Amino acid sequence: MIRVLIADYDLDSHELVDDLVEMIFRDVKIDRALSRESLFARLGTADADYHLIIFNYSMHESEITKVLDYVRSCNPDLMERIVFIITSENLRERIPAQYPVLVKPYSLDEFSEVVKKTCAV
Repeated sequence: MIRVLIADYDLDSHELVDDLVEMIFRDVKIDRALSRESLFARLGTADADYHLIIFNYSMHESEITKVLDYVRSCNPDLMERIVFIITSENLRERIPAQYPVLVKPYSLDEFSEVVKKTCAV
């Protein structure tokens, strides 16, 4: 079973990403975090063995740093399993270069390719 955590403040975005992830993987369990606090709570549990974190970048750069620092402290293996979704190419420069980035609107093929590659790490 593939375990995915979707971290996003936007419920509409959650629904779309949920649907796409369920189309890509047959056996998937999706957890959701609607805030930084709920993301930290999920990652801080013993059950935080995720294959992928899909993070919709909608925060300030300092907030992203806090989130990445927390992920690194809780489960460093997850650092290689993060995909960022951004709404504008202009935001790409704010995200550290080692992370895959999907720019909205993205195609199903692009989403699938990035997600599968990241899960394979």
